[in-house]
Amino acid sequence: MSQIYSLVKSIVIFLLLTKILEYLMPNGNMKKYMRLFCGVILIIILINPILTYSGLMQTLNYNVIMNDFKVKSISSDGKSNKYTDIQSDITTKIYKERMGAHISQLLKQEEITATKIKVNIEEDNKSENYGMITEVFLTIKDGYINNNNSDIKGVKINNIIINESSDEKKPRTAQEILIEKKVKKIINNFYNLSSNNIHITIETC
Repeated sequence: MSQIYSLVKSIVIFLLLTKILEYLMPNGNMKKYMRLFCGVILIIILINPILTYSGLMQTLNYNVIMNDFKVKSISSDGKSNKYTDIQSDITTKIYKERMGAHISQLLKQEEITATKIKVNIEEDNKSENYGMITEVFLTIKDGYINNNNSDIKGVKINNIIINESSDEKKPRTAQEILIEKKVKKIINNFYNLSSNNIHITIETC
């Protein structure tokens, strides 16, 4: 509801400013061009929240990053040599960093802060999944738990173990379990990555 109110407010303010500018400008061709320019700005104002809240912008960014990686990773002569190998390693490293930043943006939309993100991808260019994320390791700041799950603060589940070997059993609080499920759902929904390949550490103070 607040997003709709903000959109309406922006449109009203923009239309008022447009009318003031139109009134101040002298008659002539400039007035016609100004109306055209204002019309384009209004369309952008209307489209922006649609792209933002539907996730289309995130999908577009993801596709741009992946296609850019695939184009840059193709060798000009198709032969492997020292230079192309180094170039490929650098391209892959930059791509992983950009994918990590993309995941960070997805989480920030839910007010979740990831302090560390490591991404593994399919690096076999003959695979149909080339460039796709295969595994994610991330550390989540526990400030999200304290700020967003106050209704269950202090509740502990002492006998539930997540991703721990039998000799390194570590109890998880109810808040940590909830945040892990939420993060895995966000990543799974966008990248179609199995929850077993998403490894989460909660950073505590």
